[in-house]
This record gives sequence, C-alpha cells and structure tokens, in this order.
Amino acid sequence: MFASVFGLLLFLFLGLPVVDDGGPGFLLMFWNVENFFTDRPHFRDKCNGIAKTVFLAADEYGSLPDIIGLAEVENGEAVRRLVGWTGLRKQNYGIVHFDSPDRRGIDCSLLYRRSRFRLAFSKPCHLTDTLGRILPTRDILLAVLVPVAAGGISCQQKMLEVTEEDVPPEGRNTRGCTPENSRFPGTPTIAGGPSRRDGGVSPQGELPKGVHLHPEQLAVLVNHHPSKIGKDSDERRRIAMDRLYALRDSLLTEGISRIVAVGDFNDEVVPAAGVQAAYPNGSGTIKFQGKWEKIDGCPVLEGLDAREHIFAPPHLSTRDSRFAGRKPLRTFSGPRYLGGLSDHYPIILELEFVPKNTPKREQTSELE
Repeated sequence: MFASVFGLLLFLFLGLPVVDDGGPGFLLMFWNVENFFTDRPHFRDKCNGIAKTVFLAADEYGSLPDIIGLAEVENGEAVRRLVGWTGLRKQNYGIVHFDSPDRRGIDCSLLYRRSRFRLAFSKPCHLTDTLGRILPTRDILLAVLVPVAAGGISCQQKMLEVTEEDVPPEGRNTRGCTPENSRFPGTPTIAGGPSRRDGGVSPQGELPKGVHLHPEQLAVLVNHHPSKIGKDSDERRRIAMDRLYALRDSLLTEGISRIVAVGDFNDEVVPAAGVQAAYPNGSGTIKFQGKWEKIDGCPVLEGLDAREHIFAPPHLSTRDSRFAGRKPLRTFSGPRYLGGLSDHYPIILELEFVPKNTPKREQTSELE
C-alpha cells in the first residue's frame, strides 16, 4: 500500500512516466469535467485535481487510461494546459479537439496515449435539424485510432495527416517550435481545428477519400448531448442519438468494425450489448434532487467487450447535507468556490477486442 501511494505521488509531482503491461486490453475514461474554463478562478487547481484522478484510476485499474474523453471543455488551450501543467505531461498523451457551435462555448475533447495508439483521422460531427441547419450544441467528436501493437500508421496507409494550419490559434504552437520547447513543455500539438460547416460529412461517408483502413482500427465517439432544459429538449436529444447511431452504421458500412461511443447523454443510458456493469444497481454518475442518475455511459459498442465502472474516489465526493449520503463535489456553487472537480463522476471502461469471426451481438438502440 505504501509503495502504491508513494508511486502515485511521484507521478503527480514529478511527472514520471507510468509503465503499463501493454496487454491486449485497454482502458478508456470518460468524464464531464463541468465548466472547464481557463478564465475561471482556481483553474490550475482543477487541472491538478483532474490529473490526480487520472493517476488514481491507474492505481486502481493497473494502468493509465489509454483514451480519455472529456466534456464541457472550453477550448483546445484548456486541454493543453491540463496536459502541460500537470504530471500528465510525461505520459505521452496526444490531444484531439475541435471548436463546436455550442452557445455555452463548451466542446468535447479526447486524449490518447501515443505509446498505445496512433491517430488515423478525426473530425467533429455536427447535429442538424430537419432543414439541415446546424444546431447550436456540442458536436460528436469522432477519432479513429490504430493500436501501436498492430503496426500503428505507416506512410503506405496514406492516413490523413493533421498539420499546424489545422490547429486552432489558441492551441497552436509557435511556427517552428517543437512540443518540447513550446510554452507548455512536453505538450503535443492538438490534432483538430475549427469545425467545418458541413461537420466533416462527405457524400462517400464519414471517412475522407483516400484513407486506407487498418484491420485493427478503432473508432471512438465522444458525446455530450443536449440538456433537458428548454423548449424541445427531448427532440434535440433524439436528434443527437439518431446522429450517433447513423455514425455507427456509416462506420460499420465503411469497414470499421470496432466502435465505442461514450459520453454524457443527459438521459439514463442503456448500456450497449457487451457492456458489463461493474457497479451496484441504483448507482449513478450524477445526483439530482437526492436521486442518483446514470447519464454517463456507453450506449454503442461494436467489436469489443467492456466492463464499466463508476469511478468515485473520496476526493470527488462530499456530504449531501440536504438529501443525506454523498454526492459529487462541484468546483463552484454559483460564485462560491467549493474546491471540487465536477458534478459528475467519471466512468471507466476496461475494453477487450473481440475476435473478428465472433457472431454479431444485438445492439441496443434506445435510451430508457
């Protein structure tokens, strides 16, 4: 126990690299980090707290999360600071981020360990109404990754290469600088950029022409669906789920057979076939008026098996003085600083690739 805690402290404060077994499975974390804005007071404290939680997950599950999906992120700069200011800077995380048309100015982001995966392609996927107009909400973030153990990305595969010109100004390195000598040492250049008006959708499908598929490719879809507040909120969430399932179907048609979708769906999540819940009945990721709700999860899973955990270490919780028990500890309550990190608990998925010849499972396609 002492050795484990001592190792965690070294990772947090010295940023020493974590050595994992590089086994066939991998770990995915998703977390709505609640108003992760660079101009908020105590932003650096929040960065350190998020990094601490990532390292605690490594301590609990045996390795760092290989993929981290984040919601309620202000912009690419916020994620760069998260990686560059904390012990995560030595863990070789790449960043994928696109600005979305959301009115609150919040987006989805993705981190991936470059020692385990290579990025083949990424894009934002807009939500549109029946007239084709883009809804002012969060895009679904699509990233296609190739396991390094499967050979990663080669020049012969002609994978899409993201250049500095594609990086939003707030996340761009000074021209000619490497990540190591930029103002956030050790932080990778962001793969991404301002959202395209068409959401990256081409007539041929979700992948750009000329991208050659690797048999081990994995598509990750990071979601933050519209809230229950306001007129037509149910319809907006229906549009978001329809878009997600259309993305899944399109990717399967285009030859990507391994797909995982995670996110905050602002509704009770029906786990996909192949997801085993490793938490008690009645558990949740958010507490609303004394009732736990499981609105963060994995409703789409193809070509993978998963064990899903709700990760709630002590520092993420506080006493619920109104309804009894415990609840997630928020960063702010109005203008009052509470010292927490989010009103959501993160989820952890322990994922294993399913052999290609395994019969297809029935896929859940609705929310409760």
